[in-house]
Amino acid sequence: MDGCTEKTAEAVVQDESPTPTESDRQPEEVKKDAAEAGEISTLYTKILKQIEFYFCDINIARDKFLNAELEKNDNWLPIDSLMNFSRLKSLSSDSKETVVNALKALPSNVVEFNEDMMKIRRLPSLKPVSNTPEFWESVTQRSAVVSGFPKEATLDEIKEFCEKYGNVECVRLRKNHGNVFTGSAFVAFANKEELDKFLSLPTPSYNGTELNVISESEFKAERNNKKKRSQPEKAPVEKAPRTKRRKKELVRRKGVVLFIENVPHHTSLKQIYSLCSPFGTIEWVDHQRDSPTAMVRFAGEENTAVEIVKKVQENPDGQLKILSTELTVRTLTDEEEEDYWQKLAKLTTKKDDSTKKGAANEEENAANSSSKNENEADKGSEAKVDNEEPEDK
Repeated sequence: MDGCTEKTAEAVVQDESPTPTESDRQPEEVKKDAAEAGEISTLYTKILKQIEFYFCDINIARDKFLNAELEKNDNWLPIDSLMNFSRLKSLSSDSKETVVNALKALPSNVVEFNEDMMKIRRLPSLKPVSNTPEFWESVTQRSAVVSGFPKEATLDEIKEFCEKYGNVECVRLRKNHGNVFTGSAFVAFANKEELDKFLSLPTPSYNGTELNVISESEFKAERNNKKKRSQPEKAPVEKAPRTKRRKKELVRRKGVVLFIENVPHHTSLKQIYSLCSPFGTIEWVDHQRDSPTAMVRFAGEENTAVEIVKKVQENPDGQLKILSTELTVRTLTDEEEEDYWQKLAKLTTKKDDSTKKGAANEEENAANSSSKNENEADKGSEAKVDNEEPEDK
């Protein structure tokens, strides 16, 4: 048989059998592949939405860390840095490849890749935003407050629920002082039209429970009115009679000012005071930092400075020193002394005038301050009530 074996009929039949096609696959296999594809698509959508949240108006306005990273890279964010965001890290199972594939697979109206696909950025065509009162007021104008969620509901569950009713940019959970979810959430829509559409719909229900829906503007107005109604009327406060300040008279005395020369650079008032205080009670030290001179006025009788100069000159250890620099001390000349007291008199008069003006305006300032404090207290209490949980990194 020429060294070849003859094929059996069974072998011939097997060789001629057709190759399995897609239509020949078992239904279970097709369903499994479809389910896996659906799971991947859902995962990619979640990843893209999370990344778009990082670059949305609200997060860009308040996220200091992200803005610092963008400033380093000319508004681009490296994918490696993006992988440090905990929520994205969790969604992608810490897989950079999964994140990149999600960004490649789905179009975005918020972010874009660079050429080598190693960085992303917010689309330059989007309007710049900043953390200003005007911006946050614009957010209020397109936000709703939705109440009645179960307290065990998660941020993701509530956000997924709200997205059924419109284009949602951000969801913030309201929490109490114990950091416990109150069942109420702020829902910021992409624009005012989306909010109005949501408010015009029939009242939504969550797991069979009807929710309470109101615009954030109305919510804040109602809360402010409630605060005003709950505040008791303030009884008028009787002011204690003002006691007149006793004007301190300036008594000119000759020979009580010590003039110091050759003062080292950077010598402080405290150093001069400490140096001269052993010689007597000091009333005033006149010295500008970095000036080579200083004047020290002593309390007591006339010619106190004259006696101090004598003591310094008679000191066996030599002249006074600061930072190993010998100082020269003397009394003022007649002309210098006249000039000193005239300047001091003008300064004292100016202080008295300022005191009178301050007393005349004190009542008005107190009233303004009280009004300001009340307003700030309202703002402060409002901030405490709105202990929110934003979409975390």
